[in-house]
Amino acid sequence: MSTQGSGASPRRWHGVHKALAEPLRIRLLEALWEMPQSAHELADHVDLPPDRLYYHLNHLERAGLIEIAEYRPLARGKVERVYTPAWHLRPPPERQHDRSSLQRNRRPYT
Repeated sequence: MSTQGSGASPRRWHGVHKALAEPLRIRLLEALWEMPQSAHELADHVDLPPDRLYYHLNHLERAGLIEIAEYRPLARGKVERVYTPAWHLRPPPERQHDRSSLQRNRRPYT
């Protein structure tokens, strides 16, 4: 795959590929496509404790695949990070939930 003209360096793509090489990280990213979630909420989707997810979330964040959407206040002054897919990966707002248009515009294979 050539990165000429794409504006991305080969090193950047290496980070993305490395982040997506772990199936758990793909599952986390898929869960975040549904809605922004914290590590505690994501832990329920993958049946792992939240402390095991921070390592993987950090890889996805460093690769530019996810970002922090907000900081949620918790008890005793603690703060929880809420993650979402990176802005450049999200579809435009008018098409985010309109999957019917995708079905209508799909061409059959010939």
